[in-house]
Amino acid sequence: MQIKLSIPSRQPIIIEFLDNPFVNEFVEHFLQVNQLYNFYQFNERVPYLYNSDWDPEDGSPELRTKYEKALIEPITAINKLVTTDLAVGTKFPVPIEDIIIDPKSPETRKLLNKLHRYFTTACSEIWLNSQQFPLVECFWERGTLLKFQVPRDRYDEFEHYVHQINDAVHSIENHMTNDRMEKFPISYEYQIVYDVAMPKDPLNTLKNYFLDIKNEHYEYSSDSDEYDVWVPGHQILGKAYWDGYFSYDNPKHWDISEMKQYSGSFGIGKRRHGCDPNLIQWLGEYGISYNKMHCGIPLGKIVSGWDSVDWLHTQPMTLGNAISSIDVVPSTPAAWGEATINLE
Repeated sequence: MQIKLSIPSRQPIIIEFLDNPFVNEFVEHFLQVNQLYNFYQFNERVPYLYNSDWDPEDGSPELRTKYEKALIEPITAINKLVTTDLAVGTKFPVPIEDIIIDPKSPETRKLLNKLHRYFTTACSEIWLNSQQFPLVECFWERGTLLKFQVPRDRYDEFEHYVHQINDAVHSIENHMTNDRMEKFPISYEYQIVYDVAMPKDPLNTLKNYFLDIKNEHYEYSSDSDEYDVWVPGHQILGKAYWDGYFSYDNPKHWDISEMKQYSGSFGIGKRRHGCDPNLIQWLGEYGISYNKMHCGIPLGKIVSGWDSVDWLHTQPMTLGNAISSIDVVPSTPAAWGEATINLE
């Protein structure tokens, strides 16, 4: 099957999906999400783009205050949620007084890794234990005694606050760089993301937006340069291996891994960063043997429109609107203009 990505005033991009059991299931899901959800788009840069507006001379006190506040406020709210009369548990494991942000400091990098892990673990634990009532009891960090409890009727509120912590962590990371990021070859992948929070009709949505990648489908992973369209590496509750490498994190943690699920979203570009020799060597230092799943699962190839793809890869990383619609087209090129089924 082929799809056409329309870009005003530019040549459309034609993608042909591969024909294998995994991609066939992906396409079936894609057709549903494309009918039911709106998409957003952005140009992903690997490593992520360093924002140098944090002045090393004066420490940029306004930015420091802004980001420390962006962390302290949700942590304070979470501590109130987990210490009510109903829920007696461990407060957020990072004390407010430890929230000190300095993008030039290795200690800030360690703090951000810790904050991000508490976010991923809390979200995962809440989901796994969501049937508990009246309290949801979870761990802040697996393999420890750091537990917390949240009243079931305030689950959504708790989830909102931990996502605010995650957003702040990623915003701060944009002001940080290191030797690994600066030496790593730059690559781009243009992302089309169908957003579960953006249904076209709130009364018509999918019960299962994310689907698990089956074990038997791992064989369709690849690190070949011949493919141009991929299952996104960023739709993961945690970090892809390359993100763990850039952030000096420990890849043996549960939330640093290859892709586990898919949503119908896709990325356009080469996936060279997933098999970079420095990344493979780093994984080996932790006893993790490289396999093609670390790079990902390809979905298809660009049939035409490479000039437009190259143009997309020059766009800013911010959310964009370059692609106006995504249409299913017949496999016969002569019929592209005659039998387009608009699913957008």
